[in-house]
Amino acid sequence: MPRFFIHCTTGERRIVDEEGHDLPDARAALEMAYEAAREIVAEKVLEGDVIRADSVEVVDESGTLVGSVPIKDVFRVV
Repeated sequence: MPRFFIHCTTGERRIVDEEGHDLPDARAALEMAYEAAREIVAEKVLEGDVIRADSVEVVDESGTLVGSVPIKDVFRVV
């Protein structure tokens, strides 16, 4: 099973997933990235904190970017 890494970018800072996750494919990794982005937003809202994260990125074992989830795309304000 391929290994994917879910990194979080905040401005010029990057929080790196050192361990990675064994997932069936890139689609499953992107779904995990969406979930991670939603968790970041939920945690910040509950803490009353500013959401500083820009995106959650998925890279494969070779370091190739598989996809990116912009934080602003995981919630709606009406």
